Amino acid sequence: MSTQPRLRDRFREQTQAAILEAAGRILAEEGAALARIDAIAAEAGVSVGTLYNHFGDRDGLVSAVFRHQQVQLVTLLQAVMAEPSAGFAEDLRRLLQTCADFAASHGRLFAEMVHEGAGMRAWQCQQRDEVLEALRELMTRLVARGVAEGVVQPRPDGLHVMMLIPFGRLLLVGSRLLGQPIDPAALVDLYLRGVGPRQERA
Repeated sequence: MSTQPRLRDRFREQTQAAILEAAGRILAEEGAALARIDAIAAEAGVSVGTLYNHFGDRDGLVSAVFRHQQVQLVTLLQAVMAEPSAGFAEDLRRLLQTCADFAASHGRLFAEMVHEGAGMRAWQCQQRDEVLEALRELMTRLVARGVAEGVVQPRPDGLHVMMLIPFGRLLLVGSRLLGQPIDPAALVDLYLRGVGPRQERA
């Protein structure tokens, strides 16, 4: 393989990355419905034609940006889970805090992604399923820690795993809806009240 194709591929990847970063900033500030393609192209330092050559159309760009954000968040959560365990409750708090911090730094963009608002028609179901599968795997591992510690009751239906997904969604958009921060530790306490071992009645 010659050097020229490799350089061309690298340049294409760098251009796509620059467009995605620029689009992410503008979409986060203005929302998918109001963001202008020419403004995104200018922010990325490319022409509108180059942008379309890379992503096809507006929906293709919005879909790629949302996908990029999903991968970023999942990567951050995987990094948290790769750290030495500090116990189920603290591990869960760290994961939820990561969701809250990510949402705070990505403005309207991630809120729209969670709510499936403007621009979400371009978000393909297959992509969503891949992200949910990655999240499900993380949550399954986390809940297994809780079961091993005796703070989470075992359930054969896996419901206590899927219950964690709404907690993450709440932190991603809840602060914007409520107008004030949500404490991840409070959600941990709420979760443990629901999934903890049942006390035997006298």
